[in-house]
Amino acid sequence: MSNSSEKFLQDEAAQNINISNQAFGPKEFISVVIGNWIMLVIFIVAGLLLANAYLYITRPQFKADSTALFESKSNELALAYGDASGGSFNSGQTLAEIEIIRSQVVLSRVVQDQKSFIVVQPRHFPVIGEALARRNSWLGKLVSGIPGLRRYVWSPADIAISTFDVPARYEGSNLIIRVMSDRQFDLLQGEKTLLTSGRIGELVSVKLDPQDPDSELKLFISDLQAPEGAQFSATRLKASSAINRIKGAIDVSEAVRGSGVIRISATAYNPMAASDLANAVSNAYLRQNVERRSAEAAQTLAFLKTQLPIVRNKVESAEGELNAYRLKNSSVDLEKEAGLVLDDSSNLERTRNELSQKRAELLLTLTSEHPSVRALDLQQNRLAAQSAKIQKSIEKLPTTQQELLRLRRDVEVNTTLYTTMLNNMQQLEVAEAGTLGNVRIIDPASPPGGPFNPKPLVVLLAGLVAGLAAGLFTLIVRRLLDHAEHDPAVIEQITGVPVYATIPYSRVQSRMFQSGKKNETEGNHLIVVADPHDAAAEAISSLRTTLHFSVFENKHKSIMFSGPTPGVGKSFVTSNLSAVLAQAPMNVILIDADMRRGTVHEYYGLKRGKGLSNYVLGSSLDEVLQPSGIAGLNIISTGDVPPNPAELLLSPRFAQLVAEAEAKADMVLIDTGPVLAVTDAGIVGQVAGGSLLVFKAGQHSRREIQDTVKRLAQVGVRVRGLVINQVGRGGGYGSYGYGTYGYYYSYGYSKKSK
Repeated sequence: MSNSSEKFLQDEAAQNINISNQAFGPKEFISVVIGNWIMLVIFIVAGLLLANAYLYITRPQFKADSTALFESKSNELALAYGDASGGSFNSGQTLAEIEIIRSQVVLSRVVQDQKSFIVVQPRHFPVIGEALARRNSWLGKLVSGIPGLRRYVWSPADIAISTFDVPARYEGSNLIIRVMSDRQFDLLQGEKTLLTSGRIGELVSVKLDPQDPDSELKLFISDLQAPEGAQFSATRLKASSAINRIKGAIDVSEAVRGSGVIRISATAYNPMAASDLANAVSNAYLRQNVERRSAEAAQTLAFLKTQLPIVRNKVESAEGELNAYRLKNSSVDLEKEAGLVLDDSSNLERTRNELSQKRAELLLTLTSEHPSVRALDLQQNRLAAQSAKIQKSIEKLPTTQQELLRLRRDVEVNTTLYTTMLNNMQQLEVAEAGTLGNVRIIDPASPPGGPFNPKPLVVLLAGLVAGLAAGLFTLIVRRLLDHAEHDPAVIEQITGVPVYATIPYSRVQSRMFQSGKKNETEGNHLIVVADPHDAAAEAISSLRTTLHFSVFENKHKSIMFSGPTPGVGKSFVTSNLSAVLAQAPMNVILIDADMRRGTVHEYYGLKRGKGLSNYVLGSSLDEVLQPSGIAGLNIISTGDVPPNPAELLLSPRFAQLVAEAEAKADMVLIDTGPVLAVTDAGIVGQVAGGSLLVFKAGQHSRREIQDTVKRLAQVGVRVRGLVINQVGRGGGYGSYGYGTYGYYYSYGYSKKSK
């Protein structure tokens, strides 16, 4: 091994292999986006297509709003007792009313009014069937006649069921209604089990279990608009399921905080159904409110009616005792002082009785710990203390006057209480008859003019943003997972070899070469000839200048071109560089030493003919030289593809060919096989005067780059320079995944032999 090779291996072993790719900053991100704008556009278009598909498939929903005003005013019961304290308003009451609207008490009435426990839906083809039927699409009409698809509904259809009663254990079960001819239908359980048949407008009754007398099913279809063979799924929901279904379809909220205005919103797949549901909930809430307030008055009235006979008996008994005492004591009359005591005692006892009655009424709906009840208890305690003082005053009177005062007090107290109860009963009867509640429907719901959901603009914008985000995310992930080196400066630092040229990707060259392989055009297919002002042609011209001041000073006139893997563009570089050198002008010989898949001759529109393999086997130089069509440039193709290319290159005849070519020409370029795939480059490199490696931009990992140079260094071949090809293709992305030292390349013999 040469000293230069040993030095490279030492430098490579000591090199810090943790040099990272250039930081993925904003500039590189913008570069990646610009370089991959086509992929980004594809993602955006895909997002928009998905958004349009969603709009097409999604069934539009309609929303209707009804508003009700909850007035926190004193109710009739409070007014009957002269209490207006209920008139104060707080937002907590509105929240309580919102929960009442969503309660089972209210929604169960809606279920009964709307018959929401009956769920009937046309059977549509999965995913797109409903959308086709809703639009009455020609595609639906086309496939509706196909056997097996006729059971689905492919056009607008409607069914009205007035009665659908099933046994409790069959609630939630799905039955199928199949449309037959002459306004007839079949009722099926599952796909094939026929339960019964019937006609539109007639009640159908069938027992689901002959052994069970309570298993009768009743069905009455009032109207049916659907083609023959169409099927509907019918389900009788349980009460709880129907209520939950309505809960999911309505939204109740306070329109403006603290206003007492409640908005009831209902969504449905039909505008009329949405308005009907909102109005049904509003009306059920209104009825519940009126009945609740009327029930309060009725409950109090019933209590007073039970107490009134008892009080009347007390009045009669007290009057009887007073009259009897007067007769016995010859109508003893009270003195003025005793009269005052009597008035105070009567008023006090009357007030105590009224409080006791009011406390008993409150206990009908409240507990003894409620603040209102406890307030009455405090008043009664104070009145009891006052009564004790009056009783002491009574005890100072003569015995006759004491007894007479007691009897007259009982009469007055019971009479006043009886009169008060009669008045209250009359007021409550009026209140019960005229109860209006404290809820008013302000705006009933009306059918909406357009769908509420989905919103096309929002969905399309979401699709656009989602497509853009998915595209950017993909680009970022690809970049983060990319192990390839993109920066020529980093490649130069890794290898310790200067980069002679960076050649941008040329679509023109790609099209020219492909057309040449298909024999669509004649002559050469070189970018430097067809379009010398192309960026790739200019880069190859700059490579010629670099070689002139570096490699040409060597006593040898031959240069080997190789690369790490197939497909990096070494044949493209050598073919075009040969033409540029010939235009210098120079005498140039281009040798295709890629004995397995050599394609140099195709760039010049030549046949393979006799070439390198033929020379090694005994042909002369003049026999294998082919004019390229460019003055000063001759080609030596691979010749007949041999079974043992490495052995041919090890032959002394190959070294002799290079020597003869150097003697005949000013410059000899040798295109050979990839370094990591085969050993040809190591053999040719020992014969050639210099070696250049061609890398494809964004194609190779750091380890692959290092291993390529090391492979050549191990056999004593020094790499003089690097050429980075196809810079800018795909935003700098190449292939990925060189994670280990094991390389697996598919590099076989070309099937094309001319």
